[in-house]
Amino acid sequence: MNAAENKVQSILSLHFFLLLEPNSQRSADALELLKEQLAGNAEQTGENSMNIILNPAALDKKNEFGSAEVMLSMLAATNMTAKKEGASDMELFISNNNSIFKILGELKKKKNKGLWWEFYIPFYYDLAKSKHLDTYCRYISQSESTEAGEWIYTHEKELAAFDEWLSK
Repeated sequence: MNAAENKVQSILSLHFFLLLEPNSQRSADALELLKEQLAGNAEQTGENSMNIILNPAALDKKNEFGSAEVMLSMLAATNMTAKKEGASDMELFISNNNSIFKILGELKKKKNKGLWWEFYIPFYYDLAKSKHLDTYCRYISQSESTEAGEWIYTHEKELAAFDEWLSK
C-alpha cells in the first residue's frame, strides 16, 4: 500500500496495528508514521497565514476517501492554531483521531463495501462515539510517550473499561 496515495487506508491500518501491538520498536515506528499521516498537508507561511496543499486525487469523485483526505489537510491547519493556543500533542492527537473517525463514519454509505467500510470504519466510528477514545489514544501511544505509559499505569479502571468495551 502506498501510504502517500492511500492516506486514509494507511491511517486505519496503522491504528489497528497499534491496537494489537502498542509498545514495541515496531509500534514506535508505526506511531511516528501515523502522526505523519494525520499531519496532513498544511504549512505555516507567515504569522497569520498558511497554505493547505490538497492531493489532486482527493478531489476525484471516484476516490471514496477523497472527502476524508481533504479533511486531514484542514485538520493540519486547525492544529497549527490550536498549538499556538497551548493544546498539548496528546490533546491534538485525540482530537484529530476523533475527527477522522467520525467523518469516516458519517461518510459510510450502504454502497461502500469492502474491508475499510465494513470493518475498520464501523469499529473506529463506534470508538469515537464511545467514552474510550482518550484511553485508546493513550494506549496506542505507549511506545512514544512516557506520559501515556504513566497515564495507563494510574488509570487502570479506564483501561479495564476500554478492555471490556473491546470484548463486546
